Amino acid sequence: MKNLTTGQYINIALILLVLVFIGQNTQTVEVKFLFFKPEIPLIVIILASLLFGYVTALIMRRGKTQQEE
Repeated sequence: MKNLTTGQYINIALILLVLVFIGQNTQTVEVKFLFFKPEIPLIVIILASLLFGYVTALIMRRGKTQQEE
């Protein structure tokens, strides 16, 4: 097995913490957005928020590296 870097250990720990957090929040909640009030499982909201943050970080990082060139 390859040696893992410190950053990889931190990422694994964060992923495990998120999985525990998601596993403990399985109820359905009402989400109010403009005129809509759908009931959505909290798991979906948490995962959508994580995905949105991840994609935003990728876009910001890509924009930063293109400016440096």
